[in-house]
Amino acid sequence: MDSQAMPPPATDAPVRDNFSTEADRILASIPRRKIPGLIWDSLSNGPITRSKLTAEEAQTMSEEFSTTEDSVVFTTEDGEPVIYLLNDAFQVYFPPEITDDLHARVTSSIDRLAKGYPPKMPKENDKRNQGTKQSRIEELREKGQHAGDYHFARWYETGRSNEPGASHRLSTDIVSAKPHQETLVYEFFREQAPMSQGICKWFEKIDPSMYGKYHKRYTDLANADELGPLRQSSQGAFTGLVLLLNINVGPHKDRGDVKYGWVATTLVGNWTGGHVIFPDFGIKINQKPGQILFSRAALALHCVGLIECGYRYCMTHFTKANILVPPLQNKDDKAFPCPACERGFSSKTNLSRHWHNLEKAILEKKKQPDGIHDFVELRKGV
Repeated sequence: MDSQAMPPPATDAPVRDNFSTEADRILASIPRRKIPGLIWDSLSNGPITRSKLTAEEAQTMSEEFSTTEDSVVFTTEDGEPVIYLLNDAFQVYFPPEITDDLHARVTSSIDRLAKGYPPKMPKENDKRNQGTKQSRIEELREKGQHAGDYHFARWYETGRSNEPGASHRLSTDIVSAKPHQETLVYEFFREQAPMSQGICKWFEKIDPSMYGKYHKRYTDLANADELGPLRQSSQGAFTGLVLLLNINVGPHKDRGDVKYGWVATTLVGNWTGGHVIFPDFGIKINQKPGQILFSRAALALHCVGLIECGYRYCMTHFTKANILVPPLQNKDDKAFPCPACERGFSSKTNLSRHWHNLEKAILEKKKQPDGIHDFVELRKGV
């Protein structure tokens, strides 16, 4: 993608003068519900493990949950926020000339994008995609409905962020677009820009410290011209956006995202079903257009239930942990260098994992690196 050939990013939309005061008033008045038995230390310091819960099991469990539809903050027993649902979030931030047709403009831009640059079929081996079978997606497409996903992001290739010389890049859905598709991607981001701007200002309100970290990294990447279409607003914070068209999502945690950070979700469309479910917490949310859902998605198991009818377009904003805090790339800068090769690691756990793989390769006689005479003794110390 030649970013120089693309139109400039959207400028910030005008906002209401009283937003800050009104947002503070709203956040102070929103009901706060404690999640029974959940303590912040156990949630935040526990391992981010993969769940064995299936989409069908989560759907069945959720039938026993009460449905949440209005503004609320779900917290741990000790008061740490885990989930925010905000009603009329964009109406509070923007004047009517922005919000009156925002939903329609974004929906139309998604329709144009999907027609000219059809979304890819989700990977079957990805647990997040177990909610919608490929046969279901094919059925929707045969009916003329859009179905599939896009990943627009700045990130590292999976599993390669610690490799010497590794660098982050724009995702395949951005760089592989043909010229006419590239134009459609940028058009979508221009129409969606006010939503991103509003999301980021609400992010600043709910967690100023974390927003500051996200915003600084976003600004650094934007100034280096490394965000492509994701460069939308001077208020920006998130460096990734997943666009899900008419698909539900299996139970998962966003393991690569910032562990103590936030993910923000907005929706457009007209549908029945498609509840956002947090199975471990007994929470089921019927999110509607115009609402913003913030969640600790790296810590909280979540999924999207069955979409019974209509169309549901979901935009999820995120930042990968290794983009917010890039991994060290020089061996001399790393606390745990490997004595048997040129790689270094930022933690003892990662070095141990590397040595295990190296030991296996040596036993299979695939490699004999320099320093191998010290390998066995050093291995005992990890």
